Amino acid sequence: MEPVVNQPGTGKFAFRQGAIYGVGIGVIGVICSLLDTFTHLGFFGIISWVVWLVGICAVGFLVARQTGKVSAATIAGLAAGLISGLIALIWGLISLFTVGAATMQDTINKAAAQAHTSAANLQSAMVAAAIIGLVLYLAVQVGLGAGIGALAGLVGRSQAAKTTAPVDGPVNTPYNQ
Repeated sequence: MEPVVNQPGTGKFAFRQGAIYGVGIGVIGVICSLLDTFTHLGFFGIISWVVWLVGICAVGFLVARQTGKVSAATIAGLAAGLISGLIALIWGLISLFTVGAATMQDTINKAAAQAHTSAANLQSAMVAAAIIGLVLYLAVQVGLGAGIGALAGLVGRSQAAKTTAPVDGPVNTPYNQ
């Protein structure tokens, strides 16, 4: 087993590992979203969530096993959730204003005619709702990332190598006189 790292830079190490995993999770999420858009199969979203969950668990477990600290695993999970959530937010905004705008325009026009309102007002409301939804999605990913990273860190901490303090001589106990 690897030795337990008890250095002042444990938080930096955990954040760096979480950021690396977060980029990987985010890129896989974008790829799954693209595959879902082009194939219209619908199961790539499930694959994306499974990859996200496994990635957060893995980074929490590995960081806690390396450092021996659940707090470091929490930071790693938070960082992975934050980075993957930011990638999802950026991809969501790109999708909203490119692919989504073209496919939603007919729906907006039909709904505006039925609701007796202008299409511009309805489009503004839909864009605002989509942006609010993406920001909430980011918050959920950060919160769940920290929580799941901490839970995986509990398991990883039990797998960490134990270091013992060096003993200079015989230990004096009250019963050993």
